[in-house]
Amino acid sequence: MKKNIYVLLFVLFMISCNTNVDYLTQGIAYAEDRDFDKAIKSFQKEIKINPDNAVAYYNMGGAFVLNFDKSIECYQKAVAIDPDYVEAYSRMGMVYNLKGDFYKAIECLQKAIAINPYFEDAYLGMGFAYSNRGNYDREIECYEKAIAINPDFEVAYLSMGLAYSNRGNYDREIECYEKAIAINPDYAEAYTSIGVFYSTRVDKSAADYFYQAGLIYLKQNDKQAIIQQINFMKVFVPDSPLTQKLTEKLYESNL
Repeated sequence: MKKNIYVLLFVLFMISCNTNVDYLTQGIAYAEDRDFDKAIKSFQKEIKINPDNAVAYYNMGGAFVLNFDKSIECYQKAVAIDPDYVEAYSRMGMVYNLKGDFYKAIECLQKAIAINPYFEDAYLGMGFAYSNRGNYDREIECYEKAIAINPDFEVAYLSMGLAYSNRGNYDREIECYEKAIAINPDYAEAYTSIGVFYSTRVDKSAADYFYQAGLIYLKQNDKQAIIQQINFMKVFVPDSPLTQKLTEKLYESNL
């Protein structure tokens, strides 16, 4: 009888452990499918079972996509549990950026860098914050540090291109966009940036870049991004036949 009790307790323990893992994994899966309401519910169930699960709070912060205050609250709980949670500090800084509180953003991102000086995403977020404060020199420094850590960081090159545009250094701007595409030939945002760059100079090649970005979004089945690209073309290259061509491809795709 005593042996059976031990077996039963072991089974219950294993079920409890599996349930915890399932809720966390389930929440991450829902978030990846952009079903954020279900993701949040799964993370809440995980936290109810394990209130000290910093990873659950971190992932729940990402699931509160447009609720910046709730997202920040989750990241704050994550770092309260784990003060060295560099990703949580970095994400919290990103959310403060989106909220428009750039001083708080820099404060969080500096904490992330203090924990891990080689965390490239934190430098990217800090560059964004400095950009919105109009400090383009510090912005570019941040992107350069991110690229020094990861030479294939295409997002940093794109962001640095925009920073050079704000400074009026158009040669360096286009170099950065081209470098981003060299790293990732399917980087639609970089093609769009080059399209905007050339369209302001009445260069016919602008339409080619907008069209190429549209084809990448088509490959990704991103209907909204394709529609946005068509609208860009109507504004920046209104006379290009590629606008109609991209519209037809969207129609044929049945997205």
